[in-house]
Amino acid sequence: MLVVDIVVRWRSNSSWCLSCQGIVVSPYLMGGYYRAPEIILGGTVGAAADIFAMSCTLFELFTGKFLFSGKTNHGQLAQIVQLLGTLPERLMKKGRQSKRYFDDSLQLRPLPEASSTKPLSDAERGTLKDLLLARVGHERCRSSRTEDVHYVRLAEAFASL
Repeated sequence: MLVVDIVVRWRSNSSWCLSCQGIVVSPYLMGGYYRAPEIILGGTVGAAADIFAMSCTLFELFTGKFLFSGKTNHGQLAQIVQLLGTLPERLMKKGRQSKRYFDDSLQLRPLPEASSTKPLSDAERGTLKDLLLARVGHERCRSSRTEDVHYVRLAEAFASL
């Protein structure tokens, strides 16, 4: 519960990273499961990449599972797009590695057969809120105990970040 409070406060204080805005980095800067799309695409990195990585880490801590578990950068990007939808056009156009992953119409290129990921059904995909509340558990979500209600509210707040 404290973690969500920290994330909200950290995210609302945007001045902490003004000196790191505009840095262009290698697509292998962060660990694969936490790598933001702008890093994979070789774009400009800022606070959003850190928030993405921290969100992936918090999801893993909360659920015990990786939010995105692609075996390659291409697989990782495919899973990100599959769950979150189309990336911003500016990001797909400006990254140094964008052409490797997106065609001229900005559609994600197919994964090589060896690293293909099984598409998620709509029922499997759900929303981040659904995934988190499933981890919280049905009993706790329906409970009227003060600590359970607080825990569920924190999970919902985290999902809405």
